[in-house]
Amino acid sequence: MRLDAALHGGAQTEARRDLKQAIAGLEEQIRTLEAADVAATARAEELAAEQSELALRLGHMRSAEGARDYRQATQIEHETEVLQGKLDAVEEAELELMEQSEQRKLQLSDLVAQLEIKRGEYVVLLDDQARIQAELSSERDAKLAELDYLISQLPEPTVSLIQSVRSQGVSPALALMHAGYCGNCHMALSSALRGKVTSQPSVLQRCEECGVLLVAEGEGDL
Repeated sequence: MRLDAALHGGAQTEARRDLKQAIAGLEEQIRTLEAADVAATARAEELAAEQSELALRLGHMRSAEGARDYRQATQIEHETEVLQGKLDAVEEAELELMEQSEQRKLQLSDLVAQLEIKRGEYVVLLDDQARIQAELSSERDAKLAELDYLISQLPEPTVSLIQSVRSQGVSPALALMHAGYCGNCHMALSSALRGKVTSQPSVLQRCEECGVLLVAEGEGDL
């Protein structure tokens, strides 16, 4: 596996997580705005009904303003002013709702645009990741094929030993010993095992931790 591809893959995983979080956040904001718009629409309908009722009552009051009784006329005038005040308040509330609705529409449009951009980035990221995974898989298959060919050129006892290790589920079957550490599990090897790997390169030794067959670094033949 190429190191640059592996690092890029890790960065992609982090980027994918960040994009998913951003998309989820945008979708939540959109749902909140849509819910607020539904509530505002219901309130606007209530205000419209209240406005109609107040306007009707106000009309009735004004039609009665010709009453001859002074006290009755004064009461009607007062009630008319109260109703007019309520009507003005309802109309003002309706205007405020309309302004808020327009603001929400702008916010919603902006959020939807951002969401589409993030979704597009996410799709591109997934495609890029799939391409890298395919490249790594192809490279791995090529390396495994090369390894199998090299193993087939080894003496029969060595080939049989490697096949036996593989049958036990140990993969890879071979690893370099580097600076006293296993090249597969990266655990420190005992001094006795290090000595055997170095002094007897034709006799493959197994890592005490992961079971892989160890090859001394720099050894060309087994």
